[in-house]
Amino acid sequence: MKMLPLAFFALLFATAVGNAADITSLRRGAYVNNRVTCSEAANSTLMWFNGSQFNAGRFCPASIAPGQTGSKISITRDCPAENPAARPNVESVESIFEIISPTAFQVEGRGTYLYCAKASLPAIWRTNYESSAGLPIPNPHEGIWESDVVKIRITKQEDFYLVDINCNGCMSSIVGTFIGQLRGNIMIINSPFGVVVFNPDDTVSFSGARWRRIM
Repeated sequence: MKMLPLAFFALLFATAVGNAADITSLRRGAYVNNRVTCSEAANSTLMWFNGSQFNAGRFCPASIAPGQTGSKISITRDCPAENPAARPNVESVESIFEIISPTAFQVEGRGTYLYCAKASLPAIWRTNYESSAGLPIPNPHEGIWESDVVKIRITKQEDFYLVDINCNGCMSSIVGTFIGQLRGNIMIINSPFGVVVFNPDDTVSFSGARWRRIM
């Protein structure tokens, strides 16, 4: 039987180690317990990871110690006591986190949590997504919005915006790439309809319709 060279096994081992899940590879963002879908995320099933800390509505913060690595880590949390009259106001609680992949982890006693993209979450969780996930807060006037038939993409250039509009079944004059200039919460563009309005709920109004943000 032909023997495989030692270099082959060394490469195999290095690949396995390189692909091993680790807390440092875990993606920042929202994670939902796998008992529900992303669109069903609620306070009791949602957990945030911001790169250094796990947070949830009913789960006191779990901070990663500086330099802590590995696929299975123990984190001690200082949580409010259930019965402050009978014990100190704060008590230490140990939680075991096991990183399954860069987009999934398990918490001992709480189950498995899977990564959810911003667009897949209910609107209530999309509002402060970046700050909760420790991500850069995007320019509120850049992104992608859509209605049932129309999609608009706005990107910032040096001193103007590019507004790309795609539409199924619309008149051709509404479709194309236009130059936009921002004036407060209004973007004036060189199209027949002329104005995009940015609403407080992160939707935009254009051509008599309201579009929701998807990115």
